[in-house]
Amino acid sequence: MPDPASLGSGAERTIEAFAPGRRQRALATGMHSLWRGENGMLHNRRALHACVVIVAAAAAGCGMRTTQAATPFRPRPAEDLIPAPTAVQERLAQAAQPVTFPVSEAEPESSERMLSIAAVLREIHGEFPHVIFVIEGHSDDSGPVEFNRMLGLRRATAVQQRLINLGVPATQLRTVSFGESRPVCSGTERSCRERNRRVEFRAAVRAIGCAP
Repeated sequence: MPDPASLGSGAERTIEAFAPGRRQRALATGMHSLWRGENGMLHNRRALHACVVIVAAAAAGCGMRTTQAATPFRPRPAEDLIPAPTAVQERLAQAAQPVTFPVSEAEPESSERMLSIAAVLREIHGEFPHVIFVIEGHSDDSGPVEFNRMLGLRRATAVQQRLINLGVPATQLRTVSFGESRPVCSGTERSCRERNRRVEFRAAVRAIGCAP
């Protein structure tokens, strides 16, 4: 393992934290400080070196197999759902516009939009109580793939909780994350990435024969 002093004080603190019982927390803290979310970049060779040391120490200390591929993040399955009638989908698409987010954040930018969307969902639920509202979380592509998938899920979950607090039945809400895999535009421009950091809504119903 490289001399901690050669990696800078941040790396030293991270390596010192790998005492028994603290390795996993130190790994999470170290990786978060290095990636810095959607706009995350390893700014210099020292940071890259520290990242390698963190992962290696965690693998050795926690008994992980470094040759084994990491298990990919999988959002909650939705195979029991099928698209709702076209009229319901169109109504939802017109009234519930995507919710956008600041860089690396999971809380929506606009509270007023959340109030409007909640009112629309309650109204549709009153007319079509069997409809399930799928909350789809997305991110831009400027961070690691798995981080972006988790960030999309955090966004979808945050919106779900807001809607529940605003009176939408929790039983009619489902969350899923697509991370960076379904952008609405391609490019590195700031305006494009802002559009990709979003939550969208889809109307669905349970397939016949599927338990609630």
